[in-house]
Amino acid sequence: FCKGLAQNRSVKDLSISFCELSIGDVSVTHPKVKKLQQFTIVKLAQFCEQNINLQSLKIDCCDLGDTSTRLLAMVLARKSNKSSILKINLYDNGIGDIAAKELIESLDGYDNLKELSLGNNLVGMRGCMALENLISSPTANLQQLNLQNNKIDDSGIAVLTRA
Repeated sequence: FCKGLAQNRSVKDLSISFCELSIGDVSVTHPKVKKLQQFTIVKLAQFCEQNINLQSLKIDCCDLGDTSTRLLAMVLARKSNKSSILKINLYDNGIGDIAAKELIESLDGYDNLKELSLGNNLVGMRGCMALENLISSPTANLQQLNLQNNKIDDSGIAVLTRA
């Protein structure tokens, strides 16, 4: 599945839910499991980078964690066709504040992005500051932002309301 997905250029909507895609997680101790997870996230990243038709990316409840999210952020940052992606949903993936910041920064230039869901993660002040920059961009078209159940305090809310 992963090899074929990495080579596919026509999928417009990809939805992956309730699977283990984390790499670099200390809770995964078996080397074969860890190797399979690394292979899977690398192939998923290749798919995202090379698919020029991708409009919607939904990876929810997959325990991406920080390492996998950083890899995804690197891929999204160097994607050549940033105008195709309209929706990104990374709900409930254990994404920490620093990885969320890197992910959000990688979305610079995604001017057609309408929906971003980072709910039920660990987004905090760094993520809020990155979101402020993203939302404040003159070319930003974000219409829906889901940040429910994160680590956003009053200071983070103040940052977001300035945007």
